Amino acid sequence: MGLRERQAEFGGWFIAAGYPLVSAAAIVGNATQENMCLPTTTGPKDHGSDGALQWRAERLVELQAVPNWDTLKAQAAFTIHELKRDYKALEADLRAGTKSLATLTANFVDVFERPSIEGRVLDTRIKYAGDAMGILQSARPQIPAQPPIPQPPTIGVPTMLPIDPAIATALEQIFVPIIESLLSGLVKGFMQHISTITAPQSTTTPTTGVPGLDPAAIAQLIAKELASITGVKQ
Repeated sequence: MGLRERQAEFGGWFIAAGYPLVSAAAIVGNATQENMCLPTTTGPKDHGSDGALQWRAERLVELQAVPNWDTLKAQAAFTIHELKRDYKALEADLRAGTKSLATLTANFVDVFERPSIEGRVLDTRIKYAGDAMGILQSARPQIPAQPPIPQPPTIGVPTMLPIDPAIATALEQIFVPIIESLLSGLVKGFMQHISTITAPQSTTTPTTGVPGLDPAAIAQLIAKELASITGVKQ
């Protein structure tokens, strides 16, 4: 696992525990300066110190009593345990995350780490913290955009194209008389058929049709109704 991956993992445990991004980056910046974010010390140990934040003496003994102490996950949890128990003011500042990255980095090294003057190298720690800030920011899961709500297809309502008034008038003048003539002929034929069926059986009395039924009047009424529908004046 490379340095960037270790920084992302170590800082990720603090973010998962509810620390703001800036506070996690300040802790990771210190861990990078202390031991390059490695969970165990490689090579000679400085006063027997070990771990990502270089615990030593009684603090190291307590850490090594934790199951899987030599993992970044266990050491992040142990750091949070110490902050809550022994460094309450620093813990409050880290939880709030309202101070600058440089200030939180300096506070952590001076309160939690307490190195020698030569080992403080604050500028280097702040630089590492800035690098960690970018790494943690890019490692955070992005919330996907909400998919658009599907809309039902718009059903177009067909519209009637306007008819030129001159064309409409010409069509009325052509077809209305034809329709009136056809209806009149049909009615007359129908009435004659009715008159034949209902006439008395006599060879001397002419057929005059069914009383009260005037074929011409009925045809005229039908033509009038048709004209009222088409708008043609009689």
